[in-house]
Amino acid sequence: MSRAIALSLLLFGCAARRGGDAVGGVDFVFEGGRSEGFFSVDRPSKRALRNAMAHPQRAPQSFVLPGLIAPTPLDRAVLAEDAWRLEIFWANKGYFDARFLGWELRRRSPPGKPLQRIQIIGHVDEGLPSRLRHDIAFTGLERLSVPLRRRLDGLVGLRGPRGAAPGDVYTFDDYQGTIDAVRTTLHDRSYAHAAVSGRVTAHPDEHAVDIDLDVATGPACRFGAVTIEGLDKVPGAIVRDLVEIREGEPYSASLLTATRGKLYALRVFAVVDVVPDLSDPRSPIVPVRIQIKEGKFRELRAGPVIEAQPGTIAVMAQANWRDENVGGRLWRMEQDTRAGIGARVETLADVPTVTAADLKPVVDVKGSVEMPHLFGQELALLNTGRVEVGLEPGYTYFSSEFSPTVAWTGFEDVRLSVGYRIRYFDYSGFEDLAVIQDSPLSIDLTDPYLLSVLEQKLVYDDRNDPVDTTRGWYGSVSLGESGVFDEGNFSFFKVAAEARAYRGVVRIGGWDPDIVVAGRVGGGVIVPYGAEGGAEPSIPFAERLYLGGANTVRGWGASELGPRVGNLSFGTRQDPNTYPAGGELQLFGNLELRKGGLPFGLTAVAFLDTGAVWATTEEFAPGELQWTAGGGLRYATPVGPVRADFGVRLNDPPADWGIPVDERRWAFHLSLAEAF
Repeated sequence: MSRAIALSLLLFGCAARRGGDAVGGVDFVFEGGRSEGFFSVDRPSKRALRNAMAHPQRAPQSFVLPGLIAPTPLDRAVLAEDAWRLEIFWANKGYFDARFLGWELRRRSPPGKPLQRIQIIGHVDEGLPSRLRHDIAFTGLERLSVPLRRRLDGLVGLRGPRGAAPGDVYTFDDYQGTIDAVRTTLHDRSYAHAAVSGRVTAHPDEHAVDIDLDVATGPACRFGAVTIEGLDKVPGAIVRDLVEIREGEPYSASLLTATRGKLYALRVFAVVDVVPDLSDPRSPIVPVRIQIKEGKFRELRAGPVIEAQPGTIAVMAQANWRDENVGGRLWRMEQDTRAGIGARVETLADVPTVTAADLKPVVDVKGSVEMPHLFGQELALLNTGRVEVGLEPGYTYFSSEFSPTVAWTGFEDVRLSVGYRIRYFDYSGFEDLAVIQDSPLSIDLTDPYLLSVLEQKLVYDDRNDPVDTTRGWYGSVSLGESGVFDEGNFSFFKVAAEARAYRGVVRIGGWDPDIVVAGRVGGGVIVPYGAEGGAEPSIPFAERLYLGGANTVRGWGASELGPRVGNLSFGTRQDPNTYPAGGELQLFGNLELRKGGLPFGLTAVAFLDTGAVWATTEEFAPGELQWTAGGGLRYATPVGPVRADFGVRLNDPPADWGIPVDERRWAFHLSLAEAF
């Protein structure tokens, strides 16, 4: 090690000036060469080596104001210490005989400049990596059952849970991960006091290591008394029902984690600590203390909102009120009110215009009351309602809706709900109703109408986080039957389903890309039946299926993907004579690559979307699927990621959809939370 530092100081004296030196970049040269292939598993990347250094890297410079950001000064003392740090880094990666030969400093600025940019180049002789010579050996497992011993044997592979694997490259991270995995397994199998230590014996001449793990299991334990501290306004009976820990049952650390997660999920606690008492390593009884600090139950948010859709724009004030503990019963109430002025945007001219006659009041009031644990821990009642005075390009409307729903969560990760939705809808100010009514799509515009739908939904959700998902599955199937109780003007049957998958990519060769691959497929069908008086069965205009927008196929605007009807005085931004008509059948799919870990809390996304809507089920044609590709950015905020996506269409829609050939082939979306 002293040889590396001495050579470093010698190179400093030969290559650098005494003052005014700034870092112009850091690179490495590997004596004897090395493979720089993308899938080079064994060798640390140059980026990893730079991250292991304490010396600051070159500061980014501005092309507009080059003097705005101060350059990074060259610190010779820190570089000398980095020579030692890098040899330790290589040892932790299994390169025990690696030698850092020294730093070379090359001047990048012309002579005479007061500020000299210095290129830092590290010279390294890596040698060969050390590999696991024999199976990892255990001591201290004599008291354990045979199935548990086999379970532990399956955890000790350095490259994952596939058993001991002689020939694996040793790294300290994998070695420590193996110890942690063994300890966690024992803690979950009642051995609360279990401790695991290891020994690594290196043989540099053979480029090999031997690993021994010593296990001190301690006694098999059971849970003792469970105490809860800090409750004030939250009902203790509900909290106790959510505690997974039962006195007298075998100890399991995963039950501590599950209890903490369930209590946090109530959204009323600022702090939840589930602390086992492990002070006596000989005691088979482990009491547990749950310490809770209640947070704020109520929240009010208010501010301006601007909504722009094809053919309309609205400026509103918004107020959102949320109470997580109504009446001290953990009932959750949320109420969102938007009110303002909207206008239809005249697109007949080259420049969109708005006149005073186009201004209309816009009101949207939504509310919900959720009553969890109403009939026990697994059953909850959710009541939602909405009153809306809305504006579309060709008409205004009034709508009111109410839906009570009972939800059951008797199985882990599964939610089953049954609800009844009743809706009143009244068109007003429809300027060309006859054209829509008489279109080839036979769209029903009964005015006004009453709709009642019995709805059922089954959801499976084992995602690790519903907002920032990096792994897991999500699936849902929903059914809807209108006219079951002979209430309302329509009778139809509706089915919708989707499946999502998320997988984090933790390693590609020697590179940790911090990428999440997310995929989704879904679709729906709505079929009318049983019209009275010999009339053809139909579906109300607003209940038809639509695609396009920020959450489905992002190369299209909201609801724009699919058949159109025409001859409205006001329509989409692209063509004043068309309006989305929806259909009876839809299919869609999404594939995303999400790259996190970028500066300023940003995440970059690349996506490929596809989908189509068919006017009737008989017109289904897989070749008409529309494909879009694009990318976007996410910015992390306390309420979820703010999302900006730009999508471009990759193929042309069918001619019989009525979409103008000169319509723009891209769409930009700004919204909150991920698309799925």
